[in-house]
Amino acid sequence: MNYSEKAKKNIRKSIMDELDKSFEINKFGKGTPFWMSILFILKRFNRGNYYGTLEVKILGTSCNDVKEKERTFKLMEVFEDPK
Repeated sequence: MNYSEKAKKNIRKSIMDELDKSFEINKFGKGTPFWMSILFILKRFNRGNYYGTLEVKILGTSCNDVKEKERTFKLMEVFEDPK
């Protein structure tokens, strides 16, 4: 999708508002800080070539570590046919 700068600004604000709320909620939890899960997912996604299934288990105010449930390797992106 192609977003205007104004739309991107509004999206960033919405995400940051929710992230700020998560710090308050998560301070009562005992698992992994929620922001780490978000950052991990974004780093996988932002490669632009990740194909897989990630699972985040939320337990009230806590969060477990992200689990990679499935990973697909697009071999056509890794290997070339001989010429």
